[in-house]
Parts: sequence; C-alpha cells; structure tokens
Amino acid sequence: LTSRCKMQSEPHASVHEAQDISLGKCEAARWALNFQAMGLFAGLMLCAYFPDIVGINTVVAVEEQNPFSSHNFTFSPSLHNLTMTKLQTKNLQIFLKLLHHPHWHGMTLDVLDSNLHNGPPIHGVRKKSLSWETIKMSSNRNGHRFCRIIRDNWACWGTRYENVLESTPPYNSSCDLTKLPKGTSMYWDGNSHLAQGLFYILCESSFDIFLWIDRANSMIAYDIERDILILMIDNDRKFQQAHHGASYPPINLMASIQLVPDHIVLGTINHIKGKEQNLRDNSLKTHFPDAIFTNLEGNHMKSDCGAEFQQCSEGPSHACIPGPVARNAEGIAQLFGVCLLTSEEKLAN
Repeated sequence: LTSRCKMQSEPHASVHEAQDISLGKCEAARWALNFQAMGLFAGLMLCAYFPDIVGINTVVAVEEQNPFSSHNFTFSPSLHNLTMTKLQTKNLQIFLKLLHHPHWHGMTLDVLDSNLHNGPPIHGVRKKSLSWETIKMSSNRNGHRFCRIIRDNWACWGTRYENVLESTPPYNSSCDLTKLPKGTSMYWDGNSHLAQGLFYILCESSFDIFLWIDRANSMIAYDIERDILILMIDNDRKFQQAHHGASYPPINLMASIQLVPDHIVLGTINHIKGKEQNLRDNSLKTHFPDAIFTNLEGNHMKSDCGAEFQQCSEGPSHACIPGPVARNAEGIAQLFGVCLLTSEEKLAN
C-alpha cells in the first residue's frame, strides 16, 4: 500500500510523474493506517476501492470534477477546457485513459502541450552537461527551430552545422498530421530511427505531447481540434517483447483502452529480430485487419549531417534535428497524404 500510494516529484522543472492514485486518496489511506485493526482494514479498503486508472470511471468528465487535479498536468487551454465537459470524443476518452494506464506508473512524465519550441529541453539522455543554449542558438537559423523533444544525441551545434542549416530549407510545415481526417488514430511501433521521423513531424504541429522519458521514445500525442490521437511505443524493452504465440503486449494495452488504430506504422525493433519481429507484424495485422499498415523498417532518416555529438558529420546513424533530414520527415508525412504543398511550393509562397 505504501509503495502503491507513494508520490514522487522530480527536481527537473515541468517534469511530473504519472500517478495511478490521487494524492488525496492516498493521504487518507495513510491516515487510516495509523490506527490498528480497524484502521488498517479501512486503509486497505480505501486504496482497493479506487481503480488503478484515475478517472476511467468518469472519463466522460463532469464539469464539477477535475480528474487530473492530483497530477499537475498542464494541458493547452482548448484541451483543458474540453476535459472538463461532457462533450468528449472517443479519441479524447482513449487519450485520457492512456495517461493513467498502469503501464506508465512510476515513470517520468513530461507534459509539453503544444509549446515545443520554448522552454527547457527534456530529453538529455546521455550528456547531462550539454549546453542546450548553444544547441538552441545553432538550431534557430534560416527558419529552422529548436524542438524541446529532441534527444541530446540527435542535437547538433557548431559552425559546420550552422552552415548546413543556412543552405537547407526548413521543414515544410504543410506536412502536418493534423491534416488527417478528423477522428484518426495511429499506432507507431519501432526504434529511434522511426521516432526521429515522427518527432520531427510533430515538432511542427499543434499536438499536445506527453513523453515518457523513462521509456526511451514512447509518447502520446493528441490534437484537440481534429480529435487525432497518436500512440508510439518505441525502444521500450518492457513492452516490445517477443511473445511466442501470445498477444504482442501493445495489443493488450490497446485492447484495455479500446483503441482500434486506423493507421499502424511498423519500424524495426532493436531487441527483437527476424522471426520474432515477423510475429509482431502478423499479430498486429490479425488483431487490426481494417488498419492501414505502413512499413518503415530500417533507417529512413539517414543523412550526411550526422548527430551522436559529431556535429553534422558523415557516419553517425542518427541525424541532426533540425537539419537536412527535414526532407526525409516530409517524405514520411506524405505517405499519409498530408503535405498540402511541396517544399518548392512552400518556399515560393
């Protein structure tokens, strides 16, 4: 009970933990446990009474109750207002269930809303002493923009990088996944090369983004205006497991929140090879026969402007973002028919 009710806070600004029991409920439970037999029983019953997923029973939220009051979530204004009304769409309900799913319990949750270009970075996974201010100054050139969700080993800086950006057109912002039909849902499953493509696209969008940095690149994105939901499970060794005949674990996750994706994007999984990866593909296709599948296995974000702290050099497998791989990301977006203008037409306008 103590472990289950434990609240933690990160020293990093804007980083919060997704909790499965509200603070008020757990404080009440701890208070009850101070008593002897009756208090212990009352405390256990109190924690047992409330479901693991806060707000699931009231996911069509009522105006007088905020299901996120104990989570310190800071949605964009339009999304925050809609979470407090009865007028919730299916994808919004699924989105809210995802935020409180037990799979994420105990992991660091960063709530970015749609402000991806201002504020501190959140994905410094390798070089804690990295100068993000230097990276921002190098990135914000020729219409390119630093993006907060970019990992440190995808970030670049320095004279060579700046010169490349000066000669590279910025990302074509008309290639926007919010142009998908209203109510579209997507599931992306792969490794960091797949994540680089999706993250680049989302950096130029209006999605509210929730990123679990303890789970490598796993994230949830939701656009309130178009009711578009994106779930990515990426480099998640706990979840992307060889299943040997059982259901692929992300399928169980989607079943538990009633998510039936319209699009499924398959990338390579680093720790699942050959036949086991084919099992993943076949299992997803069996469970979601009506989904549109897009195969992006391998590295579709290759560039001569490589990252991995090599400052836009040839060779590294991860590319600098922003950078020339803007064209690669546009190509991925266009697979879904969302680019309203070509890069040349965008420049001409």
